Amino acid sequence: PAGNSTLVGNWVSSGGFTVLSIASLRPISVPSAPTIGTATQVNGNIQVTFSDNDSGGSAITGHTATATPGGATATGSSPITFTGLNGGVSYTFKVKATNAIGDSAESSASNAVSLNTGMMAFF
Repeated sequence: PAGNSTLVGNWVSSGGFTVLSIASLRPISVPSAPTIGTATQVNGNIQVTFSDNDSGGSAITGHTATATPGGATATGSSPITFTGLNGGVSYTFKVKATNAIGDSAESSASNAVSLNTGMMAFF
């Protein structure tokens, strides 16, 4: 939004005056989309790794990952763990980052991964 910016500078005193020496002025924006890592099955759940890129000048306060198909979401930092997904379904995942301004675009999709169904055959 208009009016949000980061000011980088120093207070300088000289001859009885104190002034702000401005080094740069950077608008604050939503973060850049995270870089997707890998999705892997771990102990009957799926973990999704990712890394942050530019914060947009405001600290990243959270991450949301979305599963496809189905749209299930999970939040946290890397790795984000999904529980309760259906076995035998091939899922991909995208992650977005959030800062005080808003949400980033989603990352590219992860690799596809399926939960083992845990079925055993006895003969």
